[in-house]
Amino acid sequence: MAVFNHPEHRLVSPQQYIAAASASESFKPLVLMPYLPGPEFSVDILADKGEILAAVGRRKEGAIQYLVNEGSAWELACDCARVMKADGLVNVQTRNDVNGNPVLLETNMRPSGGVGYTLHSGVNLPGLFAAFKLGLMSEDAVIQSARNTFSPVAVRSITDVIVYPESLSNHLN
Repeated sequence: MAVFNHPEHRLVSPQQYIAAASASESFKPLVLMPYLPGPEFSVDILADKGEILAAVGRRKEGAIQYLVNEGSAWELACDCARVMKADGLVNVQTRNDVNGNPVLLETNMRPSGGVGYTLHSGVNLPGLFAAFKLGLMSEDAVIQSARNTFSPVAVRSITDVIVYPESLSNHLN
């Protein structure tokens, strides 16, 4: 069962799983899912009681995120937000299967940590949310603003950790 408890060994056939589970004396509950080669999509959405006012998708490929406002993953995310009657800033994540079809991973009824990336597309989702909730923009104005200002863009994330040698410090002797 060790193969299931270590993230670096995630790809397992059903036969391997059944054999390992049968041979094990104890069983830790697990969440299992099919292998999804990707890419992962994270779609940030501004919704009003299930109506989509604005949405920007981020296709994640390594350190680069491609911002989009169309495609099957984007549409699936918007459909999920509609069905869930999402309200406010929400996030839906998908990952493509081996045939390139998006599979729902999760729906978060809260903003994502990466919602700020949407600004690079020209669509400021947090700003639109605030303006809408404060009554500064109507529903139609938000929808039109998101449509008119969106531009596809690629964003490179730079979140590296740099370990400095101990000899370099700001300590005073």
